[in-house]
Amino acid sequence: MSVAEIIKELPKLRPDERTAVATCLRDIEEQECIEVCNAAAVESAQLLDTMEQEDAKRPTR
Repeated sequence: MSVAEIIKELPKLRPDERTAVATCLRDIEEQECIEVCNAAAVESAQLLDTMEQEDAKRPTR
């Protein structure tokens, strides 16, 4: 089913069905946001690990 077909069918849904669709879409968006945030956090942690490893190789003062 294409996006255009889905959009065309939305007005035919009962209010409770539209609410369920909207909730599902919000849940999908939230999950995608969480995945992006998690990936950014992992990347940042890896960068910090690399920096700490490089710092540990330097002679102490």
